[in-house]
Amino acid sequence: MRTELSFTPHPLLRRRIDYITDADRAHEAAGLKVQTFCVGVGEPADLLDIVRRLLSGSVGRRGRKRKHVAWEVTLHPTDSAGATAAFRSREEMERVAREVISEFGAQNALVGFHGLQDIHILML
Repeated sequence: MRTELSFTPHPLLRRRIDYITDADRAHEAAGLKVQTFCVGVGEPADLLDIVRRLLSGSVGRRGRKRKHVAWEVTLHPTDSAGATAAFRSREEMERVAREVISEFGAQNALVGFHGLQDIHILML
């Protein structure tokens, strides 16, 4: 499994949510079925409300502003040679996503599946 971890600054949060939810339908146009679910919130836009509340309060150690508000973990399955492969099923993808969320201890997250190709997990 190839895994990428990136930090998401506040100004780019909406862009990442739009990418994961396929707001511009680019993944759909490429023939990939996009499915999403949220953890701890009702819909993806609720993540923005939580971030606004977090940023309006105390801003961390010694008055420094938070630079990053979310982590994004992207998971791509690979075959034995290391080439990109596909997950076996949506159920497998959901199990892997929930395990990653649990491992990070995230209480609020957006999970997106782009076909069986990859998983995107945006965690506050």
